[in-house]
Amino acid sequence: MTQRKAADPTRQAILDAAQTLFVAKGFAATSISQIAKKAKINQSLIYHHFDNKETLWKQVKAEVLGDHMTQLQNMFDADLDLQSFLIAFVSKRFRIYAEQPAIARMLKWQQLEGNAPALLGTNDGKVEHMLQCLRTMQAHGHIRKELDVHHVFHLMMATTSTAYDAYMSFADPNEKMQFMTLVIECLYQGLK
Repeated sequence: MTQRKAADPTRQAILDAAQTLFVAKGFAATSISQIAKKAKINQSLIYHHFDNKETLWKQVKAEVLGDHMTQLQNMFDADLDLQSFLIAFVSKRFRIYAEQPAIARMLKWQQLEGNAPALLGTNDGKVEHMLQCLRTMQAHGHIRKELDVHHVFHLMMATTSTAYDAYMSFADPNEKMQFMTLVIECLYQGLK
């Protein structure tokens, strides 16, 4: 990212301004003119670097997710039984939210905006890779055959996103661990 900042400071200023506004206000309440004003640039420069606001949203989301999505992808590559995989997956997702609250806020805004298809994904191929790994787990009998892997993937992502809010409401570390264990068990029972 440092190299990108040096390579194109205007593009990075747009991404930084858009991230600040998207995290604070969501997609619908953030306008291109507000982003341009925050970045201290002419609005036309945004369209020079990004096709539209949806593309900018996805790029900001990809930047915020950064290395975390790659780490999740690597978990899908691991040859784990379903329960071990879910333990690793839920733990990692909760850690990601704790380390990067901007991710959680953007995903909440995305949910509030009805998960519009134009806002989903980051167009980088990682999700398709994870879906293929789920298909492999399904082929090996770790996930019930009748389940659609797209539904499984979205269930896992949505469950961890929503469950994290409840997880953070517990002050006692033992309660947090019990709650996370319950989330994992519910996913496991639903998928096996």
